[in-house]
Amino acid sequence: MLLSFPFLSLPLDLPKTIVNEAIGGTVSPRERLGAEFEQIPYLMALCAIFLLWVLINGAFKYSVNVYRGVVGERMLRRLRYELFAVC
Repeated sequence: MLLSFPFLSLPLDLPKTIVNEAIGGTVSPRERLGAEFEQIPYLMALCAIFLLWVLINGAFKYSVNVYRGVVGERMLRRLRYELFAVC
């Protein structure tokens, strides 16, 4: 669960970058990580990165929910065993 916090906070600035720089920006070409991008390829690259972040966050949320369900079932089973042991 602690591993998911950087992945949850990093993509918060990406939609602003997509709207302000890729769609509304007038400077072309843009240089990022040593490569030059025109406006449409830059927009597609940012959208692909955003989609990747969404999929990573979904995977983390899925794994946390599965783990929460497993822990809940185990706790319920232990409580049942303790209840039947008392009776």
